[in-house]
Amino acid sequence: MKNHGRYLSIFLFFVSGITISSAQDLDVFTDFPVAFSGKVIGHVNALDHIGNRTDGTKSGSQTIYYISQEMKKAGLEVTLDTFSFVTFQRKKQKLSIYGKKYEPRQVILNPYHGPVSYTGKFTFFYPDSSLNLQMMKDFSGKIVVTCPPATLIRLATRSPLAILVLSKKDFDQVVAESRKTIPSGKILSFQFSGKTRKIYSANVVGTVKPENPDSSEVIIASHWDSFNSRGVNDNASGVGTLLGLADYFQFHRASFRTTIRFIAFGARETGMNGSLAYIDHHPKELKNCKLMFNIDGVNGIHVISVDMTGGVSGISRVKGVIKENIYFRKNALRENGDKWLWLDDYPMASNVPIPLRDDILAVCNRLSLKIEQVEGLGSDHQAFSLAGIPSTGISTENDNSGKVSGVAVKKVYPEGMWLAGRIVAGVVARYLAPVIR
Repeated sequence: MKNHGRYLSIFLFFVSGITISSAQDLDVFTDFPVAFSGKVIGHVNALDHIGNRTDGTKSGSQTIYYISQEMKKAGLEVTLDTFSFVTFQRKKQKLSIYGKKYEPRQVILNPYHGPVSYTGKFTFFYPDSSLNLQMMKDFSGKIVVTCPPATLIRLATRSPLAILVLSKKDFDQVVAESRKTIPSGKILSFQFSGKTRKIYSANVVGTVKPENPDSSEVIIASHWDSFNSRGVNDNASGVGTLLGLADYFQFHRASFRTTIRFIAFGARETGMNGSLAYIDHHPKELKNCKLMFNIDGVNGIHVISVDMTGGVSGISRVKGVIKENIYFRKNALRENGDKWLWLDDYPMASNVPIPLRDDILAVCNRLSLKIEQVEGLGSDHQAFSLAGIPSTGISTENDNSGKVSGVAVKKVYPEGMWLAGRIVAGVVARYLAPVIR
């Protein structure tokens, strides 16, 4: 409650001192609009009303239409960047261990290799034991049984056939059974099968084109899809903030020369298929991209996290092109409901050069905002980092326990989106070439 009051005071301080400026001026520290919060809340409520926003569904089409129309109302040039990807739909799953049936909380494997039918031995991965010691084991081609809070990312790099995540209760029961004398015969039996289908989706691209544009561009982005929920926080809050910023920069387009693209990505929750498709479709434009700033989950008021400590590593040598063989480039890496997750290693990159980090700090200091400097916020800006684009992302939290669940959030916190909008606008403004008068 203490932090809430602090941010609310900052919010009211800026609002009380704002006057409406002419379209010829741009000073994000003095002219950020009074109406920003109200517009953002309207967008969030509209997206929440659509419901679970999933690619390839009626709700997905409604979301694409809504964002397109709102961008057009703001005066942006709007295009739909269509793409497709393949997803796997699980049809059959059976697991028994020591003759007893279990229902895994999660199955991690590569379903695109074909159906899995396995009978034989398995190995444990104990979540409460030394990770480094367990990493000395040979997991290659084996079935691994574990439970939360196991660290699955490093385990997945060791090429197991599948990772079966049980509840803590079921895991303890299997461990207890393993310590008994087990008769010869079936120890673990696992069958997993389904079918693939192609999903069609679209990124909504709204362009603010200055009156006298140069060749450079900046991207502000968020994803429009949600995962197993109505997604108030993840990511109606991000899309609402995106639309608010689009309206703001369109109003001030006479005061800068850099083109700004506002992109609402599809298929973030299935594995960044939308952002990866956009990069594949626009290598020429991206060569001139100076910054990509992503907004993901900003319906919070206590902790502001900005991706800015990773430096520059793992990026493509050819700006605007991803050379890495990303395993989910054209395939979903998970299905709604987390019935399965794709098993493989994920290429990581960071592209936060020192000037970008310094710009973020300068803006936050000017706004008297304390931020959490983090690395590896998992969202669409990670794809742009891989493509060699200077990239960062922002999220906010409602408490100190982590990002707010899209399922749990019912209340809308306009202050969180207002704070995120101010930071994004402030940083982006530093990358806009001003009009020379």
